[in-house]
Amino acid sequence: MEIIGYADDRDATMLPAVVPPVFRLKADSDVVLLPPYSLHFDAVVRATAVTMEEAEHLRLMEQITLFPAGGQPAEPGHQMWLHRDGRRVYQPVHEARRTLDQLSAEAIERAILQLAKGQLDLAEDSASEAILSNDRRVEPLAIKAAIRRRRGLAAEARLMGEIARPLIESGAFVNLVNYYTRLITAIEPVRPVLKSLSPMDAIATIPARAARA
Repeated sequence: MEIIGYADDRDATMLPAVVPPVFRLKADSDVVLLPPYSLHFDAVVRATAVTMEEAEHLRLMEQITLFPAGGQPAEPGHQMWLHRDGRRVYQPVHEARRTLDQLSAEAIERAILQLAKGQLDLAEDSASEAILSNDRRVEPLAIKAAIRRRRGLAAEARLMGEIARPLIESGAFVNLVNYYTRLITAIEPVRPVLKSLSPMDAIATIPARAARA
């Protein structure tokens, strides 16, 4: 068999992502195998078989993506996934998982730095990227919950906790959300201090916490 595409059509906001390959038989190039299916070594089991013409129709309907330059050999124990920039990778499953987990960790680090700078939209995007890379990590869910809490979206913050429940005890998740929330609230707006003949004239413009420091 060879791989001629994948059964998905994603824009940049839904990447990175693992995608199921679309296979074609080498012995009969008009037989295309689509998911859902099971992979057993070098065999594709219980796939949906369509013709190449039908596959082209599905491509036009944006239900699958076909490679413009033809196929590539299928390998047992491999996984296909797409980078954030759309580049596709086909590698052994354990390597793919390790790479995606590393990308998730890097996205979480970016999100934390962005939280600390008050860049909530960027932090939200980074947290989404972390989840897409590895949906078993709880940190990006907690970051999203902290952002929603900060924005007064209590119901949406609780939803993140519901999603995280299979992965972490609820009290531990709340502690994590509290930590990320403190990163956001630690940001104080810079207030201009007007020049004055008396050093006491502008003292009211300085936040009390800053005045005590």
